[in-house]
Amino acid sequence: MTSNENLPKLSHHKKLCKGYLTFKAKRYYIPGKWPAEQKTPPVQVFSAYSNLVQRLLNGDNSAEAAVHVGTGAGTFSTPQMITVAELVDQCLTWAEAYYAGTSHEAQNLTYAARELLELFGETEACRFGPKKLRQVQERMVAKGVSRQGVNRRINQVRRIFKWGAGEELIPSVVSEALRNLSPLRRGHTAAPEWQRKDLVPDHQVEATLPFLNPQVRAMVQLARLTGMRPSEVCRMRTADVDRTDPECWFYLPAKHKTALVGKTRQIAIGPQAIKILEPWLIPDEAERFLFRPKDVMRTIWRLKRENRKSRVQPSQQSRAKEFPRKSPGETYNTISLTKAIHQACDAAKLGRWSPGQLRKSCAQQILRVVGIEQARASLGHNESTITREHYLRQERELAKEAATAVG
Repeated sequence: MTSNENLPKLSHHKKLCKGYLTFKAKRYYIPGKWPAEQKTPPVQVFSAYSNLVQRLLNGDNSAEAAVHVGTGAGTFSTPQMITVAELVDQCLTWAEAYYAGTSHEAQNLTYAARELLELFGETEACRFGPKKLRQVQERMVAKGVSRQGVNRRINQVRRIFKWGAGEELIPSVVSEALRNLSPLRRGHTAAPEWQRKDLVPDHQVEATLPFLNPQVRAMVQLARLTGMRPSEVCRMRTADVDRTDPECWFYLPAKHKTALVGKTRQIAIGPQAIKILEPWLIPDEAERFLFRPKDVMRTIWRLKRENRKSRVQPSQQSRAKEFPRKSPGETYNTISLTKAIHQACDAAKLGRWSPGQLRKSCAQQILRVVGIEQARASLGHNESTITREHYLRQERELAKEAATAVG
C-alpha cells in the first residue's frame, strides 16, 4: 500500500488553468479546468487526478493515452492530442530559456497568448485554424489593443504554432493555415491606431529626479546621456566597462537585444556620464550588477531603523522571513525601472514618461549637435534610416521649425 507521502502531488498551473502531476520525470495534465483564482481543485479535477494516480501506480500504460503527457525535454507522447494551453506552456518554457537576458520576446509571447488561452486553451491544437484565430483577433480588438498591437500579437501566436510544428508537436499544415488570416488594415477596423511616444523634455526629467532613489536616478541620467536601451542600463556591471581611455569609457553589454544576430554593442560614455557612473563601480565585485533593488531596500530598512524613536524589542531585532514569498532582485528590469519612474512622476505630480523616451531625447540631441551618423552609431543601428524613422522628430515638427525660421 502506497502512503500519501509517496503519491504524486496534484499541482496547479495557474497560467494554463489546469491541474497536473509529475510521475517518473513526466508531467501529466489533468482533464478539466481549474480556474487560476480558485485555491482548491474542482471536484472533477480531483476525481480525474485520483483515477490517474491509481492507474499510474498500478502500471497501467493506457493512462498515458488518457491524458496529455509532457516531459522536461519539451516533447509529448501523444502530439496529436496536445491542447493549445499545453502547446503555449511548452513554447514559453523554451522561449524563456532561449531569450534569457537578451530579449523580451518570451514576455511578448506571454502577452500574445492571453486571449488565445482564454478562448481556446482546452481546444486540441491540431483543430485550431484561421477562423479561431480571427476570434482571438476580435477579442484583442474588443479589449482596446491598437491595430498595430493586434497584428503584432497575432504574428506571435503564429510563431507559437510554428514552433510547435518544428518540434513535431502538431502537424505543419496547422501552422501554415494560420497564415491565411489577413492583418487588420487602417480604416477597416475598430481598433485604434498606435500613438507613437515622443521624446521626454529635459525639464520634466529634471523635475522627476528628486523623487527617485539614488540608483534609479543614476540609471535615468546615464540613459539620457548615452542613449542606451533600458535593458542595457539595468544590467550594467563593472566587468563590462572598458576604462582604458580616461576621457571616454566604453560599455560592452554581455547580453543585449542584437546579440542573437552576432552584433557587438559598444556604448560610449562621455565625461558627464563618467562622473555619474564612477561612484557605482565595484572593482572587487566586477561581475556584480551595479544597480540592485535589494541594495535599495536594505538602505530603506536601515534608515527606518536609525530613525526609529521607540526602543527596539528583542523579538524585533530581525523580522525577516525565512522563506519570503518575494524578495528584492539582483537587478532591475525594464518593468521595474518603468514602475519606479512612474511612481516618481506621480509623487512629483507630473505626466508619466518611460525610460525608452530617454533614448529618443538623446538621439535628438546628438543629431542637433553632431549629425545623423553619430546618432546612428550611438544608438547601435545598422542603418541611419532606422534612426531617422523611429527616434528623430516627426516631419510635422521639422516643417514647423522650417516655417518659423523662413516665415
